[in-house]
Amino acid sequence: MSDLDTCRNEIQQEINLYWSFVYISLTLTVVNVIFRNILRNGSNPEENYGKAVKLFVVTGIIKCIFGILLITVLLPTCPAGCTCGHIGHPTYGYVALALGFLWLYYAHVYYKKLQEAGVQYGEVAMSKPEISMTSPVV
Repeated sequence: MSDLDTCRNEIQQEINLYWSFVYISLTLTVVNVIFRNILRNGSNPEENYGKAVKLFVVTGIIKCIFGILLITVLLPTCPAGCTCGHIGHPTYGYVALALGFLWLYYAHVYYKKLQEAGVQYGEVAMSKPEISMTSPVV
């Protein structure tokens, strides 16, 4: 193989890896939207706040990691000793990072709603009886 073919193969491998992660990240977005709609359209949305917090925390962290990877180490670069034209721009990496932070914000919002509803981690919080010094203990 010539040096030109070697260069083409190396850059094509980097591009294929990059786009594989873009497609996985897009799939994560679709899964998030589907589950979010299922949770939102439930019979009692307050019961789903705990599940929504878990969903948005997990998918938000994964999406942020993918965004960082797409902007940095997975971004295709011209191999050493090769001459390449314009390879691409990490636009989707920034979009993935922004979506990840948005989903983490949604997790925060649902966590606040969870606290306001008096529900903790998807279960009804038990109220503690108050003990007064003036009431007799039986």
